[in-house]
Amino acid sequence: MTRGIGDAKTLHELGVIAGEVFGSAPSIGSRVGSRWVWVSFAERARRAKRFSNFLKSLNVDRGDRVAVISKNSVDWVTAAYGCYGAGAVHVPMYEQQSEEERAYILNDSGAKVAFDAKSLLLLEENITAVESEAEPEAPLPADLAALIYTSGTTGKPKGVELTHANLLWNALEVKKASEANIRRLGDPPVRTTAILPWAHVYGQTCELHCSTAMGVPVAISSDPSNFLRDLKETKPTFLIAVPAVYERIRSTYEKKRKESFFVLGYAMGLALRVKRGSFAHFACDQLFLSKVRGSLGGEIRGLGTGGAAISPELRRFFDAVGLPIANGYGLTETSPVLTTEAHHDPRNYDRGSVGKPLRGVRVKSVDGELVVSSPGVMRGYWNNPTATSEVLHYDDDGLLWFKTGDLGVIDENSYVRVVGRVKERYKLANGKYVVPTPLEYELAANSRWISQIYLYGENKPHNVALVAPDWAAIASYLKTESIITLAQPFDYQPRAAIDALLSMHRDEIHALIAADLASTAKRKSYRDPKKWALVVPGFTLASGMLTPKLSLKRNAVYKAHEHLIDSLYSDTGYS
Repeated sequence: MTRGIGDAKTLHELGVIAGEVFGSAPSIGSRVGSRWVWVSFAERARRAKRFSNFLKSLNVDRGDRVAVISKNSVDWVTAAYGCYGAGAVHVPMYEQQSEEERAYILNDSGAKVAFDAKSLLLLEENITAVESEAEPEAPLPADLAALIYTSGTTGKPKGVELTHANLLWNALEVKKASEANIRRLGDPPVRTTAILPWAHVYGQTCELHCSTAMGVPVAISSDPSNFLRDLKETKPTFLIAVPAVYERIRSTYEKKRKESFFVLGYAMGLALRVKRGSFAHFACDQLFLSKVRGSLGGEIRGLGTGGAAISPELRRFFDAVGLPIANGYGLTETSPVLTTEAHHDPRNYDRGSVGKPLRGVRVKSVDGELVVSSPGVMRGYWNNPTATSEVLHYDDDGLLWFKTGDLGVIDENSYVRVVGRVKERYKLANGKYVVPTPLEYELAANSRWISQIYLYGENKPHNVALVAPDWAAIASYLKTESIITLAQPFDYQPRAAIDALLSMHRDEIHALIAADLASTAKRKSYRDPKKWALVVPGFTLASGMLTPKLSLKRNAVYKAHEHLIDSLYSDTGYS
């Protein structure tokens, strides 16, 4: 009897059945030199089986943890699905993680074996001999499939225990929601390009597991600096990315518009405002907007996002381009997706909606905090019963509920809006509360010159800010205004280049940033930073001040800049 994707009860079975159903169809593509090489669904399943048998030869038993330290690759997929087939627990890790964080995860997880990208590559070339060995014991739906460590903005990473049932349920529900959107997009056939890290559950579920269930080919863009090149070559029809990626595309368009001569700049601005379907829109689309779609490969039909707040302005920009962004929300602890937008409704933009709950998801607000129940809720935190008991509880009906730590509201139509993190909320000395993250996002998104911003004000009379400028944008502007001369595009990587720019043009740079900060007068004044200071360099993954999702690690930022922050409450700093 032929099996279908709906018959899968574990991620292991999902990979095996996908190999049977989709066979020789391309599954995972990677760039090798200047060409793209594809592995079929059937070959993927065979490779995973060999890896499972290899793990058994290493005495990896059901429930043992296997760490994989690698960026996205075909070998990463082989290792993940090979772990599932062996009944092992996959522990994905980032190559960019600090040595301290990496050592902590390896020790805390008790990984029996660990692989990096090089060892995976060598292994794939040398494990064909174990293909005929007896198969390991297959996992059960309730078995752990993955131990994913939350990067966390505070404290040490916590290992999130996700079962096969958790992850498979979420992938299949996202598949159903995606198919509803895809049907409205029409032809061409669905293809996607993966730019999210699969070590994070967002990319893993939405790009990998969901595409496996749908039979959709996924091209891997493993180098962030070349993702636009990869999009042009692979021509995806649907793309999932965090808002920062879309913001980068909009910023490029806005930069060209503002640097163009008056008539062209005006026309590029008009293109974003004219009514769709009109002759003016058709002309503007041919001249300008089609080039934005072209930068995404030229055949793109739909976009999805999650993982961070997205501004109404960014969504309206892509509406004008003809690529509405479907927004969603979730957490690592929920496998991850909880809500998504099944229908495009611009009225939700200003409301900050992240859509409605997926089928099977229940959401309520308790003292302003979103609390959820779904088949995707984690089993608990690894080796951390105290943290587990703080966020998980069963109600009188036996339903398991998870406290998200997010502040949010649910309207009368079941749309969910997230307004910040409970742990990030702080009180000023005047007794008023501030939720910094949405405000930081607003300030950075509405500024040409601010790349990152960090707000602080706990128990203080007012907020202050640390500002990391967009040095390339500032240098380009100063060149346009003939304030500086650049023989080539500004290289802001060397610290010396930034220091030189600051030493000669500090006042001009200060004036640009101050004007942008002052232009957001619509907010309540008590939340505004009264003083601010520049930070060089900005907040980076390498410095330990960003999570892999590029969220600020607030404690790390504060510790690194404590003296500078304290000085802003004296007579120094800009205001």
